[in-house]
Order: sequence, then structure tokens, then C-alpha cells
Amino acid sequence: MTFVIAGGTGTVGSKVTRQLLAQGQQVRVLTRDAGRAAELLGRPDGLELFQIDFSDPSRLAGGFQAGDRVYVGLGGSMTQVQDESALIDAAARAGAEYLVRLSCNGVDTSTKNVILDGHRAVEGHLAGAGIASTLVRPSTFIDAIIRIASQFIPQDVWGGNDGGGTCTFIDTRDVAEFFALLLTQGPEAHAGRVYTLTGPEAVTMSQVAQLVSAATGREVVRHERTEAESESFLNGLGLPALQVAVLLGLDQFVREGTMSEVHDATAALLGKPARTAAAYISENASLLHPAS
Repeated sequence: MTFVIAGGTGTVGSKVTRQLLAQGQQVRVLTRDAGRAAELLGRPDGLELFQIDFSDPSRLAGGFQAGDRVYVGLGGSMTQVQDESALIDAAARAGAEYLVRLSCNGVDTSTKNVILDGHRAVEGHLAGAGIASTLVRPSTFIDAIIRIASQFIPQDVWGGNDGGGTCTFIDTRDVAEFFALLLTQGPEAHAGRVYTLTGPEAVTMSQVAQLVSAATGREVVRHERTEAESESFLNGLGLPALQVAVLLGLDQFVREGTMSEVHDATAALLGKPARTAAAYISENASLLHPAS
């Protein structure tokens, strides 16, 4: 059996890949840039790097074989829906046994933004693809929030329009462990299921700033802005329109409480509590330019 990872250089997919390799599994990572994938993942025993081209259906089809178990979780892009749908179709045509997909908490709510709209489209496509599958919908990654914060904290311009709401931020290590378990346990245990993954508690962005302050040993403030002010600030940085929309969407999740409910699926399946935002921030204080 081979585990096929589409998105193996991503924040979650790279961790899923390493989890499976550590178990001695055979892993094929589908990548548009094999050189970059090798730099990130190395070339350990059990790893195959298979270069794909979304404009070449025959090449894409060659990435899958009958009986494969597949992870799909591409990064956000203008072509994400099209690309993930093509991957799903290629896996189904090849006779892959099982497919698990990285979706997003909030897909089943009334919240609308570019993040959720894309995930809803791919989920709808997967539903009619004729392959045994499982959807995993994690809350916003605390890793992503801290990565974003690290870009703005040094200039004291970290902020947004969160409205004092809460979010059950999750550590991507827990998400990756969850996916590795789904893939190894297989469709008999998980096909047709939808899992919502969250951290163990809902926290505000002000609390995140307090945790960052404690971890770095200096006062860090997250400035509250109106939605219009946030959009103007981000556009002023010259960011691509999609990136601006995604960043505004992350604030919207907090402001509207889209991901404020704690779910127990992470702990129930992994057999241990989900990691806290505080733990991640404490372990990764060096990313936040602590005071010298």
C-alpha cells in the first residue's frame, strides 16, 4: 500500500508525510516542484517524489494507483478548487482505495468568505466523485496566527478586526497526527465521516497577545481596527487580493464566533488532549523576535 500526499510541502501535509515515513510507510508526494520538495522533506527511505503538472491530465493520473490511500490538502490559491477537484477525479479514476481531505471548520455554518466558499466547492465535488472519503475540518491554525503576528510585531502594527470574539485555535501537529491515523486505520473505520478538529479552549486575540507577551518577555499589543481600516492597511502593504481576503477572513472567523465551539474529536481519536495555544506560543517564542 502506498500513501499519496497531495500537498506534501504544506504546513499540514509535510507533517503528515513525516508521520507516515516515521512509521515505515511508503509515501508518494505529488509536487509541482520536486527540487523544492526534496529540500523540505529530504530523500528518506520510503519517500517517492512524483512531479505533476495540472495542465497535463495524463501526468496527473500517473500519480495514483489502485489501492492507494490519498491525502489532499493544497494551499490556498486562485486555482485551489480546480486543482483539488482534478486530484480527486484522478484518484477516483485510478481506483484509489480511500481519500482524506483537509477542509475547514465553519463549512457547515452561515459564514461566507473566500476561505469557506472554496472549501464548500471542493467538498461538493468530492461528494459526487465515487471514492471512499473522510473530511477533516480544523479550526484556524495557531501556527498561522503566530507566523502572521511575527511579521507585524516588530513594527508594533499587529492588529485586525476581531471584535473581541473567540476561536478554538489548533496546533497543526495535532491535525497531522489525526490525518496519519485516519490514513493508516483506513476507510473501514472512517469512510463517510466528517471530523471537526479544535483546540481544547476558545481564546480571544487579546489573550493570544498576552500569551505572546509572556513568552517574549515584552509587551505585545494587537491593535483593534475596523474592517475598512484592516482592508486599507493590508492593501497598503501591496499584498495580493487573495491574501488580503484570507487575512480578513481569519478575523471574521474570530469576530463572528465561527470556530468558538470546542469539539472533542482530536482528543478522542488521538487518546490525548489537544495542544493549547499557550503551549505552541511558549515553544515557539523565538519566532516572535523576543527582546534581547
